[in-house]
Amino acid sequence: MGIIVALLGKSASGKDTMLSKLISGLGFFRVLPVTTRPMRPGEENGRDYEFVSREEFEEMDRSGRFIESREYHTLFDGKPDVWYYATARDSIDLEKGNYTAIVDLAALRAIRSEFGSSVVAVFLDVPETVRKKRCFSRGGFSLEEWERREADDRIKYTPEAISGNIDLLLTSTETDVSFGELERYLKGTGRIE
Repeated sequence: MGIIVALLGKSASGKDTMLSKLISGLGFFRVLPVTTRPMRPGEENGRDYEFVSREEFEEMDRSGRFIESREYHTLFDGKPDVWYYATARDSIDLEKGNYTAIVDLAALRAIRSEFGSSVVAVFLDVPETVRKKRCFSRGGFSLEEWERREADDRIKYTPEAISGNIDLLLTSTETDVSFGELERYLKGTGRIE
């Protein structure tokens, strides 16, 4: 049976990069999230996310397809918007291998409820100054949106919330260093060979 490495962290902490490294470096499968948010340049439906309309999302939710679903209030093109995300049951088959997903604490709890000890929760703890620089270097963020996300992250990711739910805390600002630590942890605990 495989495992699920659940990646958590504040905005621009390197979750997407770590997810890519688990896929390319260790052969993990990606838990393909379902979302209503607009597709970003370079993204592809079915590879990065399952992009659906709000109506499709609601129907999928009503039909019981999701392990969990959540909403994010955001600013898109300077206007308030709500984007929905979910983890679909049919996106994980632990008999097939190991998986990785980017989640928040609520999603982590729901996935743990479904898959128990097969879930390894990893929090990427990167200083605000580094995250802010990353965020603005990739574009698409206004200062207002950064401040909104940072305030939300401070509420969601308190030290108490993190320590009570996380298996591994990674603190390096260098993703390669953090990936090496994660790989050693997974091998050291017998989760992967």
